[in-house]
Amino acid sequence: SKSHCAWWSEPEKKMKLISLDDTSSVLSFPTIDSIWQWSGNKSTLGFLESKSGIQAVNRDYILNPIDYTTSGVWFVDKQNTLWTTNQLILQGTIGNNPLSVTLPNKATKIIDANHSFALIKMLENIEVVIDLDSAPTHETIRAQGVSHHESMQQWLVWSPWEITSVNDTNGHNGILYRSAEPMTQILGLEPTGSILIVHAKKIMAFNPGYFTTQELATFD
Repeated sequence: SKSHCAWWSEPEKKMKLISLDDTSSVLSFPTIDSIWQWSGNKSTLGFLESKSGIQAVNRDYILNPIDYTTSGVWFVDKQNTLWTTNQLILQGTIGNNPLSVTLPNKATKIIDANHSFALIKMLENIEVVIDLDSAPTHETIRAQGVSHHESMQQWLVWSPWEITSVNDTNGHNGILYRSAEPMTQILGLEPTGSILIVHAKKIMAFNPGYFTTQELATFD
């Protein structure tokens, strides 16, 4: 977050939260695990799981209940809808209608979700489920790296050899970049829209608009 830092204290079983504007005060919230999700709306800082269920932490540091789940894989969207996975089933709500979608493999994390799509991390791949509000379909991306590119409203899903762009509103996706040598890290640059690409011995900048690359640094 641009305004706060959060971390989990395992000995205390508490989530710690501190404002970057006032580092003298550390807030503590009892939790059952180390999961903390930053919020996508302005009224809420983030979400955690306590014995009472999923809780929202608002800007006044007050806990508000969202829902209860027994799943260890969960995500709260901008409308405060709880999404979970139970074995191979993605579950959520669109409007007042419950939704269940079968997944090809067991999920380890829900990266993003809304009424249109879900971006889900598996053990070896990233799964994109689109058209949740009509006829859901799947697409598997053989990658494990994920980075949000806020200014371009997209998720950058990457393997050592490819970068795939996934729209963060509807999940529509396509290959953005292929590399001739392994990539070790990628990062969307704000607000230019370029992408920083790290290789073993050099750093590159890639401009998707002009499809050009520039070498920024080399290593021995």
